[in-house]
Amino acid sequence: MESVTSDIAQVLASNEELETKYGDGDEGNFLSGWQCENPFAGAFIERVRLRDAQSDAVKYSYIEMDDILSTSISSMHKWLDGVKGEFAFPSPFGSTSIIFSFCANLVRNDVNEIYYIPPIYFSMHFALKLFGIVARPISGTHAYETGFAINLPNKRTVLAFVDPVWFTGRKVPADAINEIIQWQQRTGSLIFVDGSFQYMPWAGARSEMTASLDPSLAIRMICPTKIMAIHGYRFSYALMPISLQGQFTNTFTNIYASSTISNAAFAHEAIAEMERGSITAHIVNVARSRFFRLLTAGVLQTELIPESGYFTFSKIMNKLPPGYKLMTQEFFEQRRFSGYAKVNLISPSFPLIDPDRI
Repeated sequence: MESVTSDIAQVLASNEELETKYGDGDEGNFLSGWQCENPFAGAFIERVRLRDAQSDAVKYSYIEMDDILSTSISSMHKWLDGVKGEFAFPSPFGSTSIIFSFCANLVRNDVNEIYYIPPIYFSMHFALKLFGIVARPISGTHAYETGFAINLPNKRTVLAFVDPVWFTGRKVPADAINEIIQWQQRTGSLIFVDGSFQYMPWAGARSEMTASLDPSLAIRMICPTKIMAIHGYRFSYALMPISLQGQFTNTFTNIYASSTISNAAFAHEAIAEMERGSITAHIVNVARSRFFRLLTAGVLQTELIPESGYFTFSKIMNKLPPGYKLMTQEFFEQRRFSGYAKVNLISPSFPLIDPDRI
């Protein structure tokens, strides 16, 4: 347990240093960063601006209470996954707002302990620490590692995990998801899935295995702004039990209050675009092509072939400028991948390792 505590402290310290000392790593414009190039979103953004211009700028905007938007999200998932879910909660402030509201809601219900599959996003560790909730890992390895196994507690509790593991592009294995489903049925436990980068497969159908979790006992968070790499707007949502709707909405609104009509306009257009999947498909094609070309050229080396998203966890073999900042294993509760770094395959800094990028 001491090593786990040390790893979490290192995750939080590393991210704080990145933000305060390095200005979020050149404001996210670095190879491990989150800024993205996206030439595929022009027509979509024009549709958002048109809807925004037609919105009422005088009234407060609370998209978490927008029944039309919530119904659209649920209907889309019925089409994508074959499962409608109980309730769709939209947030105009991105994934972190749902993570913090989830943790705050745990405190409201006197929950002081959760279990998780490492790694989870640093914002969740930060929120859990602030709210005094103990986070206990159920695996000594990450879901993408050889020999990964989970030790689920034999009781009703709360479990959190990330799928896919964002910085590697690797999904939680199917047999682990099935084991979790059976455990949930046996114990009645609540499960939180950080699926911010779901619905970005490099091959196969877009449906997600975590949709098979009991919808009355699961919260699945998805982030269209990440999926479409359009970060100037903010929008995420959580599919959750109808029993949590009232209290979760109340918790969220008391923390964040109202939003902007621009984010509301984006949210409505984003669901239609996410259902089409065109922008995401273009992004995935670029990321996949770049990854395999650089892997073949020896510019990247990794044992972790991505399955989703636009990140890879790899060794960069090309020489970088002296002192260049990368997000290496200490950012991710990891000790077994020395020399590996998170690489954003659609980063504006990508020419540093690929002058002939496509």
